[in-house]
Amino acid sequence: MISSALVPIAIRHYRFIPGIGVPLIVTVIGIFSKKLARGKRWERSHFYSGTELTLAAMAAALLNLGDLIKPDATPPANLMTLVGLNVGAALITLVSLLFVISLHQDWESKTKERPKLSFFWLILVSNMIGFGLLAAVVILIPVS
Repeated sequence: MISSALVPIAIRHYRFIPGIGVPLIVTVIGIFSKKLARGKRWERSHFYSGTELTLAAMAAALLNLGDLIKPDATPPANLMTLVGLNVGAALITLVSLLFVISLHQDWESKTKERPKLSFFWLILVSNMIGFGLLAAVVILIPVS
């Protein structure tokens, strides 16, 4: 039998699966889709997923916000704090999205000239910004 003290922990951790796992699975599907759609050999550009992951983080913050302000929901005691956190997260992801897009503008044309630096900026930094924001929105910002 499951102790009642463990149930809230299990419920809180359940949102990690759809909140992080589903976007990562969709990202992997997107990588394969890019490869299949282009019909070429594997290229580094297939793994540029920072934009998609940053958009997934923004979507998570906006979905949290939508859950908080839906008309038939009982508002939690800390509603304004939660709304502020989610609006702040959405704005941070928007600014980060613009930064990630600017990295792509700057470095995609330089992949042949400076492959190591373009790898660093477009795969490591860009993807980590997106994944880090997604994880932060899902893990750090409570829903209620």
